[in-house]
Amino acid sequence: MEVKISQTKIFFALCLFTLLVISGYEKAFRISPKSQESSDDVYAVPTLNRDYSDGSCPLPFLDPYHPSGMKFHDETYNPLKDCVPSFTVRSKIINQTIFIEPAKDSWLYERCWHRCIFMDTELNYNTSEWVSYESENKSTTDCEVVEVRCSNLIRMTYIYLHVQIVKQPPKSPPPSPAASNVYIIVIDSTSTGNFKRALPKTKEYLENRHQAITFNYLNKVGWNSRGNAMAFLVNEASQDIAESPWGPEVKIAGEDYCYKPLDNLSYIFYDFNNAGYRTFAMDDSGVGTFNSPDCIGFTKKPADHYVKQFARRMENLAYEDVDGLSANHNTRQCRDSYEALFETLEEFSTVYNDEAKMGMIWFTHLAHSEKNELYRADDVMLKYFKDLEDTLDNSFVFFMSDHGPRYGGFRQSFIGVLEELNPFFTLTLPKKLRRNEDLMDLLRNHSNQLLTQFDVYATLLEIAKENHKWISQTNFSTEKFSVSDRKLKGSSILHPLPGPRHCNSLLIPINFCLCQQKQVKIEDSTLLSRVGEMMVEKMNADIKKSMHQGDCAKLKMDKRFGELAKIGEGDKVIYKAVIRVRPGGGSYETQFTVKNGEVKLLSERFPRLDSYKAQASCIPPQFLQNYCYCK
Repeated sequence: MEVKISQTKIFFALCLFTLLVISGYEKAFRISPKSQESSDDVYAVPTLNRDYSDGSCPLPFLDPYHPSGMKFHDETYNPLKDCVPSFTVRSKIINQTIFIEPAKDSWLYERCWHRCIFMDTELNYNTSEWVSYESENKSTTDCEVVEVRCSNLIRMTYIYLHVQIVKQPPKSPPPSPAASNVYIIVIDSTSTGNFKRALPKTKEYLENRHQAITFNYLNKVGWNSRGNAMAFLVNEASQDIAESPWGPEVKIAGEDYCYKPLDNLSYIFYDFNNAGYRTFAMDDSGVGTFNSPDCIGFTKKPADHYVKQFARRMENLAYEDVDGLSANHNTRQCRDSYEALFETLEEFSTVYNDEAKMGMIWFTHLAHSEKNELYRADDVMLKYFKDLEDTLDNSFVFFMSDHGPRYGGFRQSFIGVLEELNPFFTLTLPKKLRRNEDLMDLLRNHSNQLLTQFDVYATLLEIAKENHKWISQTNFSTEKFSVSDRKLKGSSILHPLPGPRHCNSLLIPINFCLCQQKQVKIEDSTLLSRVGEMMVEKMNADIKKSMHQGDCAKLKMDKRFGELAKIGEGDKVIYKAVIRVRPGGGSYETQFTVKNGEVKLLSERFPRLDSYKAQASCIPPQFLQNYCYCK
């Protein structure tokens, strides 16, 4: 018997099949009307095997190659792999004298000029008048940052920035001759896991040559670079500790210093300045660490050499290249922006070779937007550390990050959530202290203890005040560090750490807490919808009360997608929700409690989990960009 099937039936059958396929693909994100727990093994992280009898919280075993994140690792990722240099540096400064080579196409008359770039505030710079360069006459300058520009009869032919460290007069009183150098080298947005995956050669060199110790459980305490820098450089908290089943509310944030100058706070550089150290700081972002997203930062130089104007001249406050300067320094030379910082740190070390120095360089761009970009830096980073080898033998080196990766698919994986909370931290000691077994044993023990950025501050402060007294026989395990001029929020890691160590005792906000709790997915569309609507209502309210209500679209929860998890057991439970919104498809998360049917959000700020710059470009840099979808 012949079976006839109409085209209409075929069409509906294909539609049904397509819907089934899509629903299977989106299973991880779709909301089910049922309320039940899921036993998905991507939430399985074993607890670190150690003694928790003192009441310290259990810590997760953080496997850099956890299965939930594997598909996001790409060690071959390298945008500079096939790069061919297209820019030649024709200018240089030697001993404060400027040299400029003439252009090869000299048949077109070319003239060159130079000018000084001065730091005004962290947000602004000033310039001198242009000075004409004449090759037959000696052009000298004692400016820290010098811009060189050339033009022919038709167009600008050359533009470049130079940095030079000009030695300042001796300090009075001078530092102790027994004082060791201190260097802080920060790679933005880099977790302990990514440090181990992407920089194995550098890590091995520091461990083998300088006996470096990696601390596996540094916990971030702020949502972005500024919040964590305020903790480990200024001893300030960016948010209070919300009440949770694991502890009471703790008010520690104090004033909001975003729109106030930082000049009179306990910035760690001031302590090194007072100890007679030569001090230097430089980053590679036009928007500095203390300015993001729209904050004031410092209005006066807090260090002898605070080279903020270098990056600020290259990038505007929207991170955009100015006059091609950034491209000339970096991509057109097949270089990364952090390389100029390392080179300037080397110059700083050479200029003050016989004096105690404190220097900090902060690499904002390298791994900020794409964690896999860090892989290509291993060989180059290794070279720079080797170049500084002799200097590092008399130095404390804090090689670290502010937080882990905050954007992209990896951040939304289970292990990615944990890695965002866990910036890497590796410490090397001066050679004389590497022979101090008491101290080395303490640090090895602390390598698997829960630490915070506040502990880093306390450690730096102790080094500033006390390190000139230390020798290979100093007993660190029977002493502790304290000061009377400020209330420390952390503890120096150079001594036994107080316990118990858990997020409330260490002033870690619950939404950043690394402590290991049982975590399971649950499916409850009603609860997820309720929490999501609360989040979206708060986001829209923030947009409405801002100056940019007319620029940003009103958001709605996209109820086709979402994820809900329960964290903890028994009477100690909180929940985590991940939602998407329309328009724009932005992903957000929050933690909350449910008590007697009442939902309480543990934070009223929701940083976006995916990149948003292009969608929010119609408004100036500020936190609101996390919510804004330009109309």
